[in-house]
Amino acid sequence: MDRYEEDEVVSYYTDDKYWDDRRPPSEYQHERVVVLRKLISCGIPSILWGEDAEEFAFNCNVSAARLDQHILVPDDRLYTAVACIREHFPQYYPTTDFNPDYAEIDWRPLAGINPLPCAVRLKHSSYYGLDVRESDQFQPLDLEPPFDALNAGILVPKYGTFIEGLVEIYMSPPTGSDPAHGQGATKHRTMLDELFDCRIQGPDHDYEPDPNGWRGKEPDVLLPIEKEIIGELRTEKEIWFMTHLAEEYEVCF
Repeated sequence: MDRYEEDEVVSYYTDDKYWDDRRPPSEYQHERVVVLRKLISCGIPSILWGEDAEEFAFNCNVSAARLDQHILVPDDRLYTAVACIREHFPQYYPTTDFNPDYAEIDWRPLAGINPLPCAVRLKHSSYYGLDVRESDQFQPLDLEPPFDALNAGILVPKYGTFIEGLVEIYMSPPTGSDPAHGQGATKHRTMLDELFDCRIQGPDHDYEPDPNGWRGKEPDVLLPIEKEIIGELRTEKEIWFMTHLAEEYEVCF
């Protein structure tokens, strides 16, 4: 399966089918998560994160190019995960000198193995205030047969869990206020906006239906759909952050 990008719309096509959708087809997702499948087969609890999780699980319209793949692992299994990838994917090599608590497995592109990620970024789940072993926070990756059975062990965050993790690292970064956090904060805020967008379903044009009442939205007044999203969160920090995000949110049409 091949892909191309034009005007920030990602399309997917094979010899006999063509897609132009936010959520890639199951075959593409299956090919994309090959590293994650291997980590799980090695007995390492792992969660798909980042833009792949946004798009695959929630049909989000992500702004960043989907080149890297982010995977959360238990803090005490991080370097076991590195060893697993190095053994089974020799085209990857670790670059961890800049931070002993953060592992990033980079890959130099080789012809003929797309859509493998250009880089696999393994992260401590505690960075996001999460424990990947708490199964109630995650859900299976929803794929069509036969790819559902082939990827039965792959998990993605539930919507509320995703929001909570992003708010946690945005407000309480484990590396403090160093320059790396400044770059990451922009990315995490963008992902929060994208996850919010994919649920609120505001109209793109003034002639389109407006089932959630955005046209009559008053400043600082939450709509039912916004209250529903915030009601799925569990901690005061996340509730406070997303309430302010909702109060500032505007739909342009």
